[in-house]
Amino acid sequence: MLQLERVSSGYGRSPVLHEVSLEVGAGEIVALVGANGAGKSTLLNTVMGLVRRTQGSIRLEGRDIGGLATPAIVRTGLAQVPERRQLFGTMSVEENLRMGAYARRGDVAGRLAAQYALFPILAERRRQAAETLSGGEQQMLAIARANMAAPRLLLLDEPSLGLAPLMVVRIMQEVARLRAAGGTVLVVEQNARAVLAIADRGYVMENGRITHSAPAAALLADRSVQDAYLGGAGASSRAAEARIRARRAAILAGR
Repeated sequence: MLQLERVSSGYGRSPVLHEVSLEVGAGEIVALVGANGAGKSTLLNTVMGLVRRTQGSIRLEGRDIGGLATPAIVRTGLAQVPERRQLFGTMSVEENLRMGAYARRGDVAGRLAAQYALFPILAERRRQAAETLSGGEQQMLAIARANMAAPRLLLLDEPSLGLAPLMVVRIMQEVARLRAAGGTVLVVEQNARAVLAIADRGYVMENGRITHSAPAAALLADRSVQDAYLGGAGASSRAAEARIRARRAAILAGR
């Protein structure tokens, strides 16, 4: 669905991404993990046209979107949930959701109903100001707001940032539910263990370059990835794969 080929970008004369290539297939959750400052958020912002691409191609379902402005990119079927959520704090939950539908006129009421079904807590809080929600509820609202644009591909930037461990599990459950409902997700995350537990595949980024790419279980079993991002677990490949299967099952079961 999404294909980046040798994409470079940066800010002014400061390059950040260096010939990055990655793919996201329809119906997948693909994780992009790495340390703070590795260039993960810059990659998402480059895809969305918020950071200038200096080299390479970005294609959505075969269409080159690299030269489009951000509003046009949203209309092609991409939506981004930004880091730290960036909600309209003094507006209500429902007003935030309606703002997410600006690029997709039509059955707004139907899309509202779908998001309230996906996130029942938001239906309960629909008239409540966004800034008064808990961190986890705000993250759900940010995801639901992006879904109001009816994206074919959702980009999530650090969805677990600032959340308590139990709420991180809950948010990862919600991301897994998006895929179960037919969605496709590219998620940037520093919490590698949490996101690889639900992802199909993953990429590791270091200093603006992709250094590893593999199925999620293989990344969890990779000693260099363990040492850098998972606390040096040192587990065998078979044990790591067993753990990810168990963790994935628990998350999908809502535990």
